[in-house]
Amino acid sequence: MPDDVPRADAASFYNALSGVYDDVTGTASREEGAARFVDRLLRRHQARSGLDVACGTGVFTSALKRAGVNVVGCDISNEMLVVAESRARAVGLDMSWTCAPMQALPHTLSGPFDAVLCMGNSLPHLLEGEDLARALRGFADRQPAGGVVALHLLNYGRVLALRERFVGAERRGDDEYIRFYDFEENVIRFNVLHLAWRDGVADPRFHVTTLLPYTPQDVTDALLAAGYGGIELFGGLDFSVFDASASDTVLITALKG
Repeated sequence: MPDDVPRADAASFYNALSGVYDDVTGTASREEGAARFVDRLLRRHQARSGLDVACGTGVFTSALKRAGVNVVGCDISNEMLVVAESRARAVGLDMSWTCAPMQALPHTLSGPFDAVLCMGNSLPHLLEGEDLARALRGFADRQPAGGVVALHLLNYGRVLALRERFVGAERRGDDEYIRFYDFEENVIRFNVLHLAWRDGVADPRFHVTTLLPYTPQDVTDALLAAGYGGIELFGGLDFSVFDASASDTVLITALKG
């Protein structure tokens, strides 16, 4: 990566992308999958209250609300929460939103929350092992015994084995989004190049954030230290079998107490 490329933190990265995030990630196509995941989760673990940590524009928050869960959405990016609240209100959903980093949840989020979700590869934005430990302790502090936590992130064992730089590309009208990685010694730089095409000329806008590639074992160890048990690993939001060499993502669930 060139030395003059800005290296944004997570809040700045998502604030800058908030206006186009749903286009970059294909939110419309993700909503159905989020609803199916929430249905499967609630069949396995009853929950009347929920906390969606690093909720982004609220895809899983809204799915929980539609399923009858009294849910709060929390994110480090205030601009993402503005979009999330607007999207929810547009379809008649009234929910609470809080701006805070996941490793320092505010005392106002006292809970208890029967279910805590942290989806969308959010945990790797915690760049120190102690931040991961603090985040999971914070989740546990707000849950009753038997409460479920669901964590979804990329299978970084596979990512690091393949070391494929290209992640994906989408075009929405005159806007094109190219996502790619830079692999560094201990971290991965995640880049989004936004090409805004106007009259045949591209206006490039570059966004970058840093990820720490946690393995399932890293997360499992942190969950155990935070007081969770009953830990299960799945190959994705469909609760399929996790294959360390083939699964693109890993879903980790655990129970408090």
